[in-house]
Amino acid sequence: LILSYILPNTIIIDINNYFVCNPNQYITTIMSNLLQLQHTNYNNHNNNPNPTCLGLPPLQINHVPIFLLLALLTKNRYYPTQSHYHVVGLCVYPVKSCPGIPQESLTFTKSHGIKYDRGFVVLRPKKGSSASDVGASPGAALEVVTMRECPFMSKARVTLRAGSSPAVSLEYGGREARFLYEPDDATRFDVELFRNKMTLQIVDGTRGLFPEDESMVVARVLGGVKCREDTKWQDCYPGGYGAGAVDGSQALVVFTSALEDLNEGASREIPVDRFRPNIVLAGRGAAQRWEEDFVRELAFPGLSLSVNKPCHRCVLSTVDLDTGKFDKKMEPLKTLKKHRLIKKDGRFGDSPAFGLNCTAQGEGGEVRRGEGGTAT
Repeated sequence: LILSYILPNTIIIDINNYFVCNPNQYITTIMSNLLQLQHTNYNNHNNNPNPTCLGLPPLQINHVPIFLLLALLTKNRYYPTQSHYHVVGLCVYPVKSCPGIPQESLTFTKSHGIKYDRGFVVLRPKKGSSASDVGASPGAALEVVTMRECPFMSKARVTLRAGSSPAVSLEYGGREARFLYEPDDATRFDVELFRNKMTLQIVDGTRGLFPEDESMVVARVLGGVKCREDTKWQDCYPGGYGAGAVDGSQALVVFTSALEDLNEGASREIPVDRFRPNIVLAGRGAAQRWEEDFVRELAFPGLSLSVNKPCHRCVLSTVDLDTGKFDKKMEPLKTLKKHRLIKKDGRFGDSPAFGLNCTAQGEGGEVRRGEGGTAT
């Protein structure tokens, strides 16, 4: 009760039960549970088949140490309802699973997510598909490839030309191709990406760009994913939101404080670009560790983001972006799996969480590097 007066702008978070409320609500709930427990025991002791017919015994002073013990056991901590950060990094990834390009600002729209982000993908024939199959039915014969299957893609060099006629240049191993975001007359076809469908068209002149696999080709994304159509995570996303060739959400947000928490236990220092974030926020709120667990909304002067879910991490984060090879010690997955598994949601499986999947609120907006923001 004292806390509700001296800390009026706080919430209490029970990490073990995802319990978020203010002190008055929390104390009321705990005491109610204690009374219910006492009520049940009292009625069981009297062998009463209808426990609601008896009055509750009065609350006793010996319940206070029980409450304090519960608070310690469940690691309840007190945090301000709002924390302040500033934007230290913005990045777009024009070609999915290829290197990103730092930006001074990012523009969001409701239907397409971040402008210029994941506007192209790399495809290759599915196992058993021939060249004639690709020509006859590209949607059925081709599949999207990423650094999960082809870690060497991290060594590509990508440049972006924005403006009235935006274009991308992709260079790898002395080979280079340039292509526009604007669609042409090439055949359009649908390809599945993580339980979502995208409409693509092959970019002419990009076959053979990667000598490791001459069959790989770049495709333009004409119609990206619809966040809510991902059947596995459907309940996490609002309706009507879309993006490029993303794995679900419009944006990935990472906190430098979370990276510091990770690197404290990792066998080697992990750079932030391993996680391929769109927005990097610096600063540390009242939470002592992993404060990203307590964020539900992010607000900037020209943009508000809703947190959809924690970002589940796969083997892609273990690719050394300089060498194009998997980390021999499987960092950062090895360390993340010690602390960041979400056991209460079976959909995460053995994939640990790092960073936040977010969508823009309303019709979108703009965020700029260097400006401040708040997390609630």
